[in-house]
Amino acid sequence: MGKTARNPYSFVFCILLVFALCTSGVSWAGVRGGNCYPEHFKQSLKGHDILNTYLCMLPSIYCYNWKVDAKNFESFKENYQKLFNLYGFSKFDFINERDRFSDTQVIIMSNDKMVMVVFRGSETKFNKDNFASSVRDWITTDFAIGKTKVDKWGKGVKIHRGFYRALNLVYDDFKKKCSEHIGLTNKPLWVTGHSLGGALATLAAFRLETDGIAVHQIEVFGSPRVGNDKFLKAYGSKVSQIFRWVHQNDLITMVPPRKVFKYCHVTRPSMIYTDGKKVLFADENNEKGKVSDHMGPDYGAALFKALPAASQKLVPDDEDSYDNYEKIIKRSQEQENELKPNGTTDGNPDRNLPILPKKPGKEAEKDKIVPPLPEKTLKLLETL
Repeated sequence: MGKTARNPYSFVFCILLVFALCTSGVSWAGVRGGNCYPEHFKQSLKGHDILNTYLCMLPSIYCYNWKVDAKNFESFKENYQKLFNLYGFSKFDFINERDRFSDTQVIIMSNDKMVMVVFRGSETKFNKDNFASSVRDWITTDFAIGKTKVDKWGKGVKIHRGFYRALNLVYDDFKKKCSEHIGLTNKPLWVTGHSLGGALATLAAFRLETDGIAVHQIEVFGSPRVGNDKFLKAYGSKVSQIFRWVHQNDLITMVPPRKVFKYCHVTRPSMIYTDGKKVLFADENNEKGKVSDHMGPDYGAALFKALPAASQKLVPDDEDSYDNYEKIIKRSQEQENELKPNGTTDGNPDRNLPILPKKPGKEAEKDKIVPPLPEKTLKLLETL
């Protein structure tokens, strides 16, 4: 039998096909954490699983403009979606609303197996100049306003007015988008957030349940108190699966003060420590609060240490996420450069290298170091 003639272009076509599959979208083989949500997140589980908890914290860490090198919300949406495409989400909706009282951002993302809602916390780059002022804003502004009475949720129910307004601002659109993502297959809905985002996640989950939309589980991190004891009772009648995580002596979890303002948490804290030790549903922490224990990346690092060694290999840590994001930005810029003369807008071959965000180093680490609040402020909090 004679030899079959080979198509000289077939080999080239195969190479190009493999290259296209490897570089299309943002899902890459060999990147730790790639496709981790559909492959490793136990979306149908109810109850504690440390890998699930960690993967609820990760999108909360990256939901700030500065964390994904975004100058505004539009570039944030683009960069955030690229990163979490890599980790296994395929559909995204972003809500960004602001009025004279509130400024609220929330992400709803899903894949074929689950829906995850992420509420953004206060937009602040964690450093001593603006973070302490944010805490003072909570104490002197939101707390001075007091509570909003919400009788339709139960007799005597009162909610932190600032949080209630912030959720009201987006709730109708938020509820509609949650229903669209859940779809006819009733995918389980997970709700998460850090700091102010944790407070809004706590409140949003309750409202969804009240409106007939099932919330599978809530995982919040560093959340302040949301309402009074009557709200605690109403919450327990609607929501059964919530984990409220506290990193060491996180001060923000201790406000608004309960002695004078009569606020309380909706569940006992699950503690996570810097060395990875965790205690589920612990007693309330009466130690002196520290703002430095509130940082989102520090919550993530502690939870990562709590993972078994085998699980650590399946998911990205914060540094991995930055590396992955850096690769995404680099490839996006390279693709843009291919469409321009010599890779630039002006044809200058000396300016065709992509400008990447600066990788965190010693200087960036200094920004994370937040000194405790002044002693007088801490004493004031202890007496309230």
